[in-house]
Amino acid sequence: MFLQEVFKLSHNVLSKEQCNNIIDLGLAEGLQTADIDSGNSKNRSSKVSWIKDEKISRLLFSEVALVNKTMNWNFGLERSEPLQFSQYNLDDHYNWHIDSHFDPYADGLIRKLSFSVILNTDFTGGELEITVPNPKNINTTVVYDKPKVGDVITFPSHIWHKVSPVKSGVRMSLVGWVLGRPFV
Repeated sequence: MFLQEVFKLSHNVLSKEQCNNIIDLGLAEGLQTADIDSGNSKNRSSKVSWIKDEKISRLLFSEVALVNKTMNWNFGLERSEPLQFSQYNLDDHYNWHIDSHFDPYADGLIRKLSFSVILNTDFTGGELEITVPNPKNINTTVVYDKPKVGDVITFPSHIWHKVSPVKSGVRMSLVGWVLGRPFV
């Protein structure tokens, strides 16, 4: 599958107040060490909790559906997974990975689009990088040079990406995945 562009940055999707409320919700749920379903657990260092706020989920699903249309990806989308609040402390990171799974879920759906919302800006490092492997070179795009609270990055779940190590402060984000029927 060839995509003209592999991510879309949408500014000010959530307000600072909404982002602060998400931080409060995420912290209140109790953070756990993030794990990896398959692969080397040393590739990921962060804390996570799960947020099941329908209002925020609907708003973000609408944004992702709009991006899907405007970017001409036109993936069939059906529903979102619960939202993951992520906290990256000093030196925390998430090395190169994709969000797609090998097998569909029990309901037959797969992850089609991933998104990440920046919730705070009082950190350095922690850039989200997206790449499309190429045998001639790897064209890496640093998506966030200077993050803005409430910005959303949307990208297909099969695209390689990472969060570079946090150099100072604490990086907080909300990530999610939108599901649909497998590609045919």
